[in-house]
This record gives sequence, C-alpha cells and structure tokens, in this order.
Amino acid sequence: AKSLWFESGSASTLVSVSSDLVGQISAADIRVPSPGYPNYNSSIMDGYAVKTSDLVVMKKLYDGMDEKERGNFRIDFVLDGKVFAGDSNTARISSIDKSSSNGGYPTAVYVTTGAAVPNEYDAVIPVEDTKEAETGQIMCIIDDKIASVLATTKPWTWIRPIGCDIAAGSIVLSKGEKIQPVHMALLAQCGVNQISVKYLPKVGILSTGNELLTTNNKDQCQGGKIPDANRPLLLSQLATYGNCKPHDLGIVSDDVSIEMISDKLQNVLWNDGIDVIISTGGISMGEKDNMEQVFVEGMGGKIHFGRMEMKPGKPTTFITIDKESSDGTIWRKLVVALPGNPVSASVCTELLVRPCLDLLHHGVDVSEVVNSLDEQVFIRCAVDNATVHCELM
Repeated sequence: AKSLWFESGSASTLVSVSSDLVGQISAADIRVPSPGYPNYNSSIMDGYAVKTSDLVVMKKLYDGMDEKERGNFRIDFVLDGKVFAGDSNTARISSIDKSSSNGGYPTAVYVTTGAAVPNEYDAVIPVEDTKEAETGQIMCIIDDKIASVLATTKPWTWIRPIGCDIAAGSIVLSKGEKIQPVHMALLAQCGVNQISVKYLPKVGILSTGNELLTTNNKDQCQGGKIPDANRPLLLSQLATYGNCKPHDLGIVSDDVSIEMISDKLQNVLWNDGIDVIISTGGISMGEKDNMEQVFVEGMGGKIHFGRMEMKPGKPTTFITIDKESSDGTIWRKLVVALPGNPVSASVCTELLVRPCLDLLHHGVDVSEVVNSLDEQVFIRCAVDNATVHCELM
C-alpha cells in the first residue's frame, strides 16, 4: 500500500469548477485572487451614497446650534445620479464636487443594495432616513433623523469595502479538503474557474458465472439462470463513496479460457487505465472457480491473502499485479476478488475496498510518512485517513 500510494497518491487533475466536484479532494490550496470579494465597494442598503467629509462640516454646525436653530436646520444634497445593482459603469457619476456651483449643497448618489458605490463616496444613508424633493434633484435627511445620522454615519457606514468578505490571498479551499457545496459558492464568488483535484482511481466491476444474465426479464430467468445483481449493486455502492470512478466490465462466462479472460483484463488494466478490479464469483473452491488462476497464472499477480476469518466474505482474495515500464518504473494494479453472493460482495466492498479507495484518493499525511520508514507509521496514517469499520480495527 505504501509503494502504491507514493506511485499515484500525489497525482492530480486540473478540472473546470462544476457541481460534479462535490465530494472530491482538493489537490492544492485555492487562494482568492486580488482584490478579493467583493471586488468593488458595495452598498449594504438602498439609500444615498454621501461623503462623510460633508457630514463632518454639517455636524459642527449642528452641534453649535440651540434647540430652536436645530428645529429649522436642514441637510440637503444635490442628486448626482443613480447606480443600481449590476451597473458596471459608474463613469456617468461625476467626480467633481458641485458644492461650489450649486449654492453650497453637497452631492449624493442614489444606490440600491449590492450596487457599486462610486469611489468618491464613503458612506451610505439608508433611504428610510431621507426624502426627495418633488423635482427629484434634491435629497434631504428627515428632520427627526438628522441627529442620529450625523452621530452614527462614519466612513464605510453601510458599505462593504473591497475584499471585506473574503480577503485577497486567503484560502477558500485547502489542500486535502473534501469539496462541499459551500466551496462551490466560494469559488464562484472569487471567480475561480479551474482547480486541481486528487486523482480518482478507476475501479472496474466484473461479474463471473454461466448462470448470470444481463437482463432481469423473468421469462429469461429460467433453467438455472439468474439476473446479475452484483454489478448494479457494486457500481451503485461505489458511486456513493466519492473516492473513485466505477466502470462496468460486464460478465465473464466460466467456459471462457483463462488466456482469453487474462488478455481481456490485461487490456482493461494497462490500456483502459483501470486501477482496481473488483470481481465477484469464481474465487471459491468449485471446479469452475478459476479467477485465482486468471489473476495469478494468466496475469502474473501476487496473492497477499486468499481466505479470511469472516462470514460473509471468507473466500475474499487480494492480489496485486505489477508491470515494468520501459524506463524501469514499476506500475501496480489492485485486484479484489469477492464471493458471488451479493450480500458478501457488498459487505466486503464496504469493509475492505472502501478504506483502500479512501487511501488511494485521499492520501495520507506525507510529512509523517516521509520522516519515518516504519511501516506501522504509514499504516496508522492510512487508517486515520480512511473510513475503517470498527470491527476491523
């Protein structure tokens, strides 16, 4: 397992961001590009963007007045335009201070929730604290709101500044983290279109036996014939794990020669890129149970265990098949030969195959493994990163 993981455990694939990635493992830290999110100063409220420097002047005047003077005090703004959510062009909003040409009135811009606040404005007064003149050119603060607006409106009041939600450079998806639906939202918000994910092992599901039919037509299931339940069962079961890509390898008859079955499976492993074969049936002690011969004699496999003290699942056999490339690299494939009984096949897949696929897909904490050649350290790291049933611990 250790050599196999170092062979393929660090492999990754660059993929487009889509909902299909949920459940997969990120192969790298994903950082938010500059300038962060949001990428513009965004209004939190429907209201009017203003300059707090204008309000500072108004507050000094207001604070120096007596009650009677305050009762006659008005704060008027000349409207300098409108910006709605989704408007990308704020160039029509003048950056020129019109106070010198409009009787000394400061300017304001109507903005909706989520709209871009023009750069020269640094606060928003909620619309409920204001009213517009009938002409639509003047906005003023409601009389009984003047004191609170002047007291509470500071720079960035009711504005989400650039990068305030998600700062540029922050990590929204960590290396080794399982991708969740919330990550899809974060990646979309940050404009990330491609990410690297851990390689998903390709797992081939093979059924064996003369009695199996690809159909569940009851008229054909006669004379010792039964529908093949194992392939749809295991293909569906593996699909729920999120740690592999299951592939249907069909049914192999007991009467096909060992050579023909071996050639087919060699092609599946080395040409089609299948990493793990899960076979059901043909692995026990019967006269036509020949899958062990196929994997060992026909394909050069090595048996690591061939019987288990477990029911269901006693005949389960684990085999590795190696191939040397032209540059001397040894490539390894895994075979798990399971009993033909559907319950046995399903239980053994959950208890034995799933932790193995977790290891291949999720990987282990390399820092711990590299610093120690102790096989038990590697096994412990693998177990900690896999879904292992308590009865196997």
